[in-house]
Amino acid sequence: MKDFGEKLLEILDLSIDSDGIQHTIPLSQKYASDLIEINKQLDVHEEMLRSVGVKIKEALDSQSDWVGVMTLRASAELLLAHRVREIKPGSKNIRSGFQDYINALKKIDNDFTQNIYHVCEVIRTTGNASLHGGQNQITKQDYINSLQKFSFLVDWHFSNPPTLSEVSMS
Repeated sequence: MKDFGEKLLEILDLSIDSDGIQHTIPLSQKYASDLIEINKQLDVHEEMLRSVGVKIKEALDSQSDWVGVMTLRASAELLLAHRVREIKPGSKNIRSGFQDYINALKKIDNDFTQNIYHVCEVIRTTGNASLHGGQNQITKQDYINSLQKFSFLVDWHFSNPPTLSEVSMS
């Protein structure tokens, strides 16, 4: 019976502390060995991410893969929205949505390469899958892949700071 209980806790991603209280295990602990390098990369930019409204710890401390992927999608959307506002402040012609920000950046940001476009698309489509019934479909690999893509996007964003577009300056 004890083995059954331990196996059940493992399947449900629960742990029991010394007081007998059950807790879920955050993905940052559950996948700790897989996240060492990604955490190092994101830690470098954590304060700057927070300044633009991105709370990366929420994605790392999610309780399930699908919530983590969904949170990464929302975080990437916030980052792209910030970039659009920095390049073209006050623009009323850009709709608000992940795909809209991608489309806008393809037009107004010379640093928005095809590779960055593909990174954004992976984050967006995987995030959409998790948002629309992906609880049973999103895997550990989807979460880690999205986190790697997000880390790459963050690194690109801060390595290529957004600048006002020529259109905005005129």
